[in-house]
Order: sequence, then structure tokens, then C-alpha cells
Amino acid sequence: MQLQPSEQIIRVFRHHYFSALMRVMKIIAVSIPFYLVSVLFAFFISTSAGIWAYFFTTLAFVSYAVYDGLLYYYDRLVITNVRVIHVDWKGPFQRFETEARLTDIQDMKTLENGILSYFKMFDFGDFKLETASSHTTVHFRHAPDPEGIRNFIYHLNRKTNKMNPVTPERQNSKTTNDQSQTTEQWYYQDDVTGVTREQ
Repeated sequence: MQLQPSEQIIRVFRHHYFSALMRVMKIIAVSIPFYLVSVLFAFFISTSAGIWAYFFTTLAFVSYAVYDGLLYYYDRLVITNVRVIHVDWKGPFQRFETEARLTDIQDMKTLENGILSYFKMFDFGDFKLETASSHTTVHFRHAPDPEGIRNFIYHLNRKTNKMNPVTPERQNSKTTNDQSQTTEQWYYQDDVTGVTREQ
């Protein structure tokens, strides 16, 4: 991920720790039959065979758990003063990045665990962001407090729009009224009335 000139990272969100714990529990559950085979090796073949089977089983599943944990940890949602960037690791040499400019955000959706989301331990779910101009969708799964992420981006987006004047081109793309405007005119957003006024 490479930042643009004058771009600064505001906040970074990683997957919720409970979802990571569930992934570890699944790996442990899958490893149980292999440990049972190790015990059978020790009883019916030899003790040394059972020890070696136990050793290699432990080595394999611990290595996979560390590998999966690192990929899961480095998956993240990065919010800057310009963009929202989803860094998604698919493998040690395969990384996908999906980005959306704050000024292009059209809709944000969240999916949480219902009444369980009132408890911090279970307050995670999916966060989805869509843009209008490039038809880009940013989908961050197992996000901590998805509603909080949406509110954070919403307020940051309002702040960004307040700092940047609205040109006629941007004004025409955000409104359904196709009014003729000169390219030399500038506008600003009135936070009180929500009306765009000529400067």
C-alpha cells in the first residue's frame, strides 16, 4: 500500500479478536482425529512411531495456525484523509487492495450479530462500502464494531467535504438537477441548512 502525496493514515481496523479465536478453535477441532491416530500408532505399532506421529501432527497444525493467523492479522481496513483501503491477503505472495475515495462514497452497509452485538465480545460483523463513480465495493468481513466504523467514515467524509470546495462538476454529479454552471464558479456546503451556496 502506497500513500499519495499529503495523504495521512487516520485509523486502521483489523478483524475482531473473537473471530480469530474461532478460526483457531476450528483448526484444533480438525487436528483431533490426527492426534487420535498418533495414539493408535503408539499402541499398535510402537511408542516411537506414536511420538513421531504426534510430533509431526503438532508441527503441521501449529505451522498452519501461525500462517493463517499472520494472514488474518495483516488483513486490515485502512482509513486515510483521502481513501478507504481494504488490504486482503490471500496468501504469502498474493495481496489484493480495494480502495474508495471518501468523496465517492455512495452507500455504507453493516451486518452485525443482532442482540449479541451489545456485548463487546460479540460486537463484530461485516462492513460494506459502495461508490457511485467507479462502482467499487469494499467488503471487510469480521470487522470490529461495524456500526462504529460506518459512523467514523461518515463524520470523516463530512469533514472532508467541508474542507474541499464543491466544483460545478461535482455539484452536477451529486444532484439530479442538470443546471448550467460556469467552470469558474465555486461553492461551499452550508452545514446548518445543507444548502450549497455560491461563494
